[in-house]
Amino acid sequence: MDTLEKLALLGSAAQYEVANDMVGRKRKPTRPKAQAQKALCVGEATEGRPGTLLRVLQSSRCEQDCAYCPLRRSNDPQRATFAPDELAGAFLGLWQRGKVDGLMLSSAADGGPDRAMAGMLDTVRILRQKHQFEGYVHIKVLPGAAQAALEEASSLADRLSLNIEVPGEAYLTGLHTGKRWQEDLLQRLAWLHRLDQEGAIRSGVSSQLLIGVAALGEQAASDKALAQGSQWLRREFALRRVHFGNFTPTNGTPLAEQAAPDPRRRARLYQWEWLASQYHFAETELDHAFDERGNLPLSLDPKLAVSLARPNERPVEVNTASYEELLRAPGIGPVSARRIVDLRHLGTLRDLTDLRALGVATGRVAPFVLLNGRRPPEAVPALRALRVKLRRAMEPQPEQLRLFPDDRL
Repeated sequence: MDTLEKLALLGSAAQYEVANDMVGRKRKPTRPKAQAQKALCVGEATEGRPGTLLRVLQSSRCEQDCAYCPLRRSNDPQRATFAPDELAGAFLGLWQRGKVDGLMLSSAADGGPDRAMAGMLDTVRILRQKHQFEGYVHIKVLPGAAQAALEEASSLADRLSLNIEVPGEAYLTGLHTGKRWQEDLLQRLAWLHRLDQEGAIRSGVSSQLLIGVAALGEQAASDKALAQGSQWLRREFALRRVHFGNFTPTNGTPLAEQAAPDPRRRARLYQWEWLASQYHFAETELDHAFDERGNLPLSLDPKLAVSLARPNERPVEVNTASYEELLRAPGIGPVSARRIVDLRHLGTLRDLTDLRALGVATGRVAPFVLLNGRRPPEAVPALRALRVKLRRAMEPQPEQLRLFPDDRL
């Protein structure tokens, strides 16, 4: 293969590495050439600023046999490997032409975690030392990699991450990952945490959980397990991000016939996390967002579900409430809350029309606010409709019966 063909193949193979948590973001990367386009994504190019990243694998050859991965050892896809100087040159060419803002580099376990890490580190070392590249680099650390490799990676990259994929040790059973929960995953996260605390990692540490993946005959982790696992990882290891990725059934794997998760689950999980991290809802409050199976209803905003579960909470007076208090009301987000606070000097908000002009979703907010000391006339019918919506969303969904017990018949 030539370099562009490798970019297409190894960029496409890296698509399951989540680069950002901006679900539904409209920004698209630039288009240098058709082959290279498969290796581009929108991600965090510098702290707090999105940009276009070259997201690529150093190698797609793997010694592991993860049941969900198309690159597993037992599968037979087309494979390729970049030499470090080849990949460094390919990235540098794209960067010099203004097509990318940074590099997100991962690899399959080609020759084992330490050998694969060595290839990635050589690539980034060439960029940093030979070409004096000072821009953003994100390295995906491989489970089981040596402590020395992690320390060198911290000196070369802006951000390091290690994909956990599942929220607990029990979910590893039957996935044949070859990864040991304590030794290969948590111990490596602890090492990364120490390096981060020492200031060695400029943009912190992140991880990733997979939605909807489960060993044959087992149940996938519920939204509640994923959400609580994410919160635990953030607290225990001070992670900057915990991304959610959707499991993708792939031919040639034991889980090829397993159903893919509804893509709305990912959006709901990020909404739940936003309530915890940015809106400062307590975990006891956030438990009300889950249905009896531990999942977030796809048809209902978690913030609305939590608010409807607190019938005795006093409505928020929009004309005097703080920015933080406004954020707790369904239908009011960061932008509209800031507008309400910033424009108070212009006059008093008296009805839902005034709120609508500021970008508030008035169909959801009516039961939860006061306007100049009074509840909106729409509050009672809106609350009644929202409670019906909540009840329907929380009810177990009917399952389609099969004519035959075996789908292959």
